[in-house]
Amino acid sequence: SSSIGRAAVSKTAGWGFDSLLACQNRELIEATGTVADKLKLAVAGLVIVAALVLFYLLGDSSSLIRALIVVAGVVIAAGIALTSDSGRAAWQFALATRTEVRKVIWPTRRETAQSTMVVILMVLVVGIYLWVLDALSFWAIYDLTLGL
Repeated sequence: SSSIGRAAVSKTAGWGFDSLLACQNRELIEATGTVADKLKLAVAGLVIVAALVLFYLLGDSSSLIRALIVVAGVVIAAGIALTSDSGRAAWQFALATRTEVRKVIWPTRRETAQSTMVVILMVLVVGIYLWVLDALSFWAIYDLTLGL
């Protein structure tokens, strides 16, 4: 991003800190793209609506053909939506999410079984502890305090 026409707020002159830059010029740039993006998203929505209308209008046709029409409508609408800024951002988010999921170290079957056993054991220990506290408090209230 170019810093021409923008006053830097920090000593870094805006390097990596676009959110700290003056926003007047960014608003003008974003305003020009939003109309086209909204139009693309509206067209994508209309494609889905048209596919659903065709699905119900062709009620006498094969279910496979009707389902393929809906699938094709969703695919075409997704293609149109991905050409917008928000669609590209959503796609980049999905790719980043996929990358992060690949970095996860999943537990082995043995580790999962061991963790499950620890949880079950702790639930039993806490359950017995709470039962003992309940029995003691019941005894203290009814036998010692009330004398019943």
